[in-house]
Amino acid sequence: AIIWTCLLIHCLPCTYYFCILDLCDLLLTLTASMSRIVGQHMRQQCAVPELLLESTCDGGLAFLVRIAKPMYDTLKALCLNRNRERGFTESILLPAFKLLQYEAAIVDDQFRREHGLDKTTPSYATNYVILNTIRLMERHVGLGIELNLYPKWYDLSQVLWHRDFLLSALINVRGSIEQERVQRNEMGLRIKMEQEQEERKVNAQHNHSKKKGKAKKGNKSKQSTSQTSEAGVKKSSAEDFEDRLDYTALLLKRNLCRGLVRYIAALRQAKMLQ
Repeated sequence: AIIWTCLLIHCLPCTYYFCILDLCDLLLTLTASMSRIVGQHMRQQCAVPELLLESTCDGGLAFLVRIAKPMYDTLKALCLNRNRERGFTESILLPAFKLLQYEAAIVDDQFRREHGLDKTTPSYATNYVILNTIRLMERHVGLGIELNLYPKWYDLSQVLWHRDFLLSALINVRGSIEQERVQRNEMGLRIKMEQEQEERKVNAQHNHSKKKGKAKKGNKSKQSTSQTSEAGVKKSSAEDFEDRLDYTALLLKRNLCRGLVRYIAALRQAKMLQ
């Protein structure tokens, strides 16, 4: 893209030169903003630590810039009709996310090596890429069913079984990510409690006169911390509600697929299908 831009700059007049420069600035701005949005989504969906996303040694920032375009393409695919969306997903999105899995594995390995972590540490970037890849595959199969590409009952039964498998894999990945997130939150709460206990011990060693002078300030700080904690609880509860709603929808889809597969099998055993 940079080479073609340079050729256009030399071939076109000055007016087009400034238009191309404005277009390049706009593309850079959109890439940076999309990278920030993807980073927030990674922290929300897969509990990716900020240390991985903000690090330059581990390749976290470069990975965010790399994954911004495929994630933007997933949003662009939703604006197409179902026929074009299915073709776009099969020809562009799925191969792109296949390459992203290898790059995410490299980023996770570099993150573990840089910070001296064990192999049992979750693969944060890989989990995010796999999660979105399975979602794309499940939607690709669902679009084929909606477009009536499987008119025969045996083809439809196999596709529904495949969709059941994808939904089960998606639910398992979501469950493992949620379990790891709960463990990290519990560890964070323990660290905060230990820090508060140490601060209380340090404050207890001061004189009685200094305690009286700092009592009012302590009350104000407690009120401010309580307000911030309440805001954090509200935000986390809203995000938890969205996650539970999404998880319930996945369970409903999987149960429907399993029910249809068993229904077709029952009709086949009753020799009602030919």
